[in-house]
Amino acid sequence: MRTLVSLLVASVCAATARADDAPVRVNRYLAGDTLVHVSTSDGRLWLDRIRESALGTLLDEPEVREFLAEVARGIESELARFEEVFGLSFAELPRLLPGEVTVNLTGLELGVPNPVVDRLLATVQLRGEEALFQGLLERAAAAIRKASPEAETGSYDLAGGASVAWVRAGQRTLSWTFHGGFFLVATDQAELNALAGRIERNEPGGLLENPRYLAAARRTISGRTGLWAWVDARRLRERISTALDEGQRKGIAALGLESVEAVALASTLADGGMVDRLYVHDGSTTLPPLVS
Repeated sequence: MRTLVSLLVASVCAATARADDAPVRVNRYLAGDTLVHVSTSDGRLWLDRIRESALGTLLDEPEVREFLAEVARGIESELARFEEVFGLSFAELPRLLPGEVTVNLTGLELGVPNPVVDRLLATVQLRGEEALFQGLLERAAAAIRKASPEAETGSYDLAGGASVAWVRAGQRTLSWTFHGGFFLVATDQAELNALAGRIERNEPGGLLENPRYLAAARRTISGRTGLWAWVDARRLRERISTALDEGQRKGIAALGLESVEAVALASTLADGGMVDRLYVHDGSTTLPPLVS
């Protein structure tokens, strides 16, 4: 299981690039009932902004650099294993982050050991580096087969012509495809197929029509926002309410969480520092008009 999750993380990190044509934001194609959406519009630019900030200056101090080097020495064997498996050193990962990245929770499968893991969907935009990322994924799949000899692999074609590859270890299946300038990877094949189909047809998925998503985006995102996270608290609460007992429901009510509609966090570079803007939409109050 740990190996399968490692592949998901590595796939998201390794396949982060942007298409050479006009950028297309993947949130246009995400389903309207997405529960959690985390995105960075340009991974490399975001790293550059961090270096420009006060945090970047602090990290460049000799004392801090020595401390970080000491930490790296303490986990040297793990870093060496990572490089052996994926063919990349940990220090090289930032060069693989030039484009938009999103990580999304598309649902919850209640009653299973890991309800969140079963419904994760991540996307990245490509910039002519598909062959490199294919190689990384092949190495990762080989590592899974080595660690779990019973692991199965396979592939199938979508109606639009894209090929989906998958690896299954135990009850977990990880699927991925390169399609329409995007790299898509998910633990839910049906969600992956649906997203690829909407991209193929240029068909909106509905997330941009979710009023809670729009309200949060318009109140927190600016031109220099690098990282944004959003939670559809209402839908998430509705999804898990049937699994809660009476005492747990009363606990949520006591905390005042039963009226929270959405929560968002935007991290933006401003005046040489990082500004984090938290947004909480409380349904018991009236919001002011939306602003662009």
